[in-house]
Amino acid sequence: MGTSVATIWYVDVEDPLAVLRARPRPDPAASRALAQRLHPDARIEQLSDGALAPGPDLDAHCLHVGVFPGLTVVCSPELGTQLPSALPSVWIGPNPAEHIYLVVLQEDSHWGAFAHWQRGRLCRSFSAGACDIGENLGLPMVFEGSYWAGEHPQFHDGEASPLQALPFHPTEFADAAHREWFGFDHSAGAGTGAAVDAAQIPLLGFRLRPAGTGLTRPATARRSPSLSRWFRRRSA
Repeated sequence: MGTSVATIWYVDVEDPLAVLRARPRPDPAASRALAQRLHPDARIEQLSDGALAPGPDLDAHCLHVGVFPGLTVVCSPELGTQLPSALPSVWIGPNPAEHIYLVVLQEDSHWGAFAHWQRGRLCRSFSAGACDIGENLGLPMVFEGSYWAGEHPQFHDGEASPLQALPFHPTEFADAAHREWFGFDHSAGAGTGAAVDAAQIPLLGFRLRPAGTGLTRPATARRSPSLSRWFRRRSA
């Protein structure tokens, strides 16, 4: 089974790489509070600690959170969208952080996506499969140049490739966003020369249980007005 990763990052520091290099431990109380605010109708149960790599199990009833100084990451299957611009507002705003980054890797379906918001405004969004672009909004970022130029082909000489195939593998393209923004990637052999080891980025796991006898409503159906207030308190 291929790698499946769906993470959103809330960044209020100029150098998130410096935060990750320091190997901080996530704030347990703040991480749990964020999990609850994202799922206000659920009963939150803490799981064993994990790490960003090789990637938390994307169980539909679990999420993984790491709240660090000026930097927060959440890993959840609810983030595995093929249209980042349509991500529910509970994840984006209003203005929970200076910068928000989304990265989705679905290697089994050969799908990759990434997006960047600044102060709640979408600046760049891309998602694609091997031959189909789902979304391509905003100006390409500098790190994308070599991929669009064909320097990282998904099909090599001698391999049959569809005429409409993109000039890069979409999951490798999305993983390059990880590398550009946070100094690591999930690609095979990515540990060599990586600025950060994703296996050293700790996350706290939480299971979402229905509150009472009713079913838990997913975050995609709700907006949490308290989320932005929580982020403002965290960055104050």
